[in-house]
Amino acid sequence: PLTISPVAGSYLITGNTRLNSPTSVLPGVIFDMGPGARFDIRSTGSLEVIGTPANRIIIRGDEAAKGFWDFIHYNGSNSPNNTIRYTDISYGGGSTLSCCGALVAVSSSGRLSIEESSFSNSQRWGVFVASNSTLEDLGGNEFFDNNSGDINN
Repeated sequence: PLTISPVAGSYLITGNTRLNSPTSVLPGVIFDMGPGARFDIRSTGSLEVIGTPANRIIIRGDEAAKGFWDFIHYNGSNSPNNTIRYTDISYGGGSTLSCCGALVAVSSSGRLSIEESSFSNSQRWGVFVASNSTLEDLGGNEFFDNNSGDINN
């Protein structure tokens, strides 16, 4: 398993980061996503992004422009650890892939729970859920200014 801890400043993510093992992001981490950047969580991996009310996790475009980066894609990962909580995600949704026109996408029998998080300024959807996948909305989520809408399911 991989644990990503906060640093002074932020992590710059470029290109496609494929996660094939369990990954946890700790409170206070900031990801600045470069042009076309994406997280691709595969069937053997998981991504647990859990901040706290006082120490949220931030995933944002390196530039404050809709669609600047692509997506976080739970691509066949059905782990119960797939969670986004107390996290602010913005300025992505740049992908034109049918699976992933969103800040966060869940497909190929993937699953994800979201709670107390914000999804904003997407060029497409806030959250995209394919018909064969599962989204558990535990409440307290906010959606702002996503061009295609909040959640497509």
